[in-house]
Amino acid sequence: MRDLYHNIAVVQLMAPVDITTNDTYSSIVDLQDFEQCDIIVNLGVCTGATGNTYVTPVLQESDSLTEADFSAVDSDDYLGGFSKVDDVAKDNTIQRVGYVGSKRYLRVLMDVTSTMTNVPVSITAILAGARHNPPTAPTALATTG
Repeated sequence: MRDLYHNIAVVQLMAPVDITTNDTYSSIVDLQDFEQCDIIVNLGVCTGATGNTYVTPVLQESDSLTEADFSAVDSDDYLGGFSKVDDVAKDNTIQRVGYVGSKRYLRVLMDVTSTMTNVPVSITAILAGARHNPPTAPTALATTG
């Protein structure tokens, strides 16, 4: 059996934290030397998630580290999808997206309405298909947002 341990690299993009403001960005993952990437968003119990009060993870991509170059990933460039958490029945979940686009840098924007009081979240990138083995996880880059 082939082991997964020697074939992936894991990068923490956001340590577990309670988000209370809109437009909170994860760190940036550099996909250079990797062919595959999944982004995992772990959401805890979101206080106040009801109707128009929500949190939505948004995957963003760029070919540079310039803030103005980051934009939402087109739906053709990822597998799965992040979903809006606008009800407490939808929180306390793991959301996963597989990136199949061609940009070098990825990050996650946490779109949170101003009336949410607690949004516990952590974000992880899992990289595979390394051009050099064994894979070495890149250092997460500070977000520009």
